[in-house]
Amino acid sequence: TCYDCAGTPNGTAVLSGCDNACNSTAVVDCAGVCGGSNTNCSAAGTYNLTTQIGYDNADCSGEGTDYSDTDSNMSLILSSNNVATATSTFEGESNSQTGTWTQSGNQVTITIDGESITSTSSGNTLTAYVDMDESCVFMVFTKN
Repeated sequence: TCYDCAGTPNGTAVLSGCDNACNSTAVVDCAGVCGGSNTNCSAAGTYNLTTQIGYDNADCSGEGTDYSDTDSNMSLILSSNNVATATSTFEGESNSQTGTWTQSGNQVTITIDGESITSTSSGNTLTAYVDMDESCVFMVFTKN
């Protein structure tokens, strides 16, 4: 006789969910909490680009090149009225663009100039894989 995780002989209960508990349906909420309530987790705030890794393929696989320590930086402001402002600085020249952002659970979609990027919000970070034609960039923004 085989017992499942609930102790039932020949039962079908399995370890599951983000908490790996017996018959769990727990999922990670928008604040990155396993089994969280999806409350108080708006992505609104000011972020700085802390990691930027470029890949020579469209699926961000293999060995990438770390561009985090270059002469460029980027900040992202997601305001409470769903306005998104991205500011990039490269070799002393600054460029700002404004668009919108929306949030559904831990998925944050930022749209600027008709281009949308969906990122994942977890705690104080936003992570995104950005498709750039034949290449890909993995980016991590950290909230100030």
